[in-house]
Amino acid sequence: QTVVIKVRMHCEGCRKKVKKALSKIPGIQELKVDLKEQKVTIKGDVDIKKVLLKLARTGKMNEVLQPASAPAEPNKPKES
Repeated sequence: QTVVIKVRMHCEGCRKKVKKALSKIPGIQELKVDLKEQKVTIKGDVDIKKVLLKLARTGKMNEVLQPASAPAEPNKPKES
C-alpha cells in the first residue's frame, strides 16, 4: 500500500521531526519526506489513522492526498 500525505514543513528541522515521528510506526517499509513538495510518501502495511495521529502530535498540519484503501473510481458515463 502507498499513502501520500501533504504536510506543512518550513525547514530541514521540520522534515527531520516528521521523519523521526513516522519512522517509529510499525509496518512502514519505505518512508520518503520531501521538503520541497511538502509531501510524505509511505509504503507498507500501516494504519492511516495512526499515521495522521502521529503527524498531529508533531503539530504539523496535514492532508491525505492519496489514501491507500481507496482505489480511483473509473469515469462513469453521464445519464441523459
